[in-house]
Amino acid sequence: MSGYKHLKAADFAWAKSETGLETVRFEGDGVIMSVVKGKKGDIGKEHSHSEGSYMYVVQGKIEVDNQILEVGDAGYCHNGGQYGCRFLEDSTFVVCRSSSDEITTKD
Repeated sequence: MSGYKHLKAADFAWAKSETGLETVRFEGDGVIMSVVKGKKGDIGKEHSHSEGSYMYVVQGKIEVDNQILEVGDAGYCHNGGQYGCRFLEDSTFVVCRSSSDEITTKD
């Protein structure tokens, strides 16, 4: 029996995340994968992950901590590290983290 499950884009539940950005999350087997999208000029609130996170840019260009990430670029933030992002173009990126990770926003 296959362990693969197809998830159709039409069924995704997009919603504003804690960072204020349009996000859809997939969770299972100890991992959360979030797909985040935004328009040029959008700002993702500064926040931290209790267990760290990896991001990968799928489309567009974003700025994170004065670093420009373009299609194919990736980044890592250690546990407890703060970061936010600014969309320099209409963009989509993926964030992967532990399912026990907690997000804290900086108000």
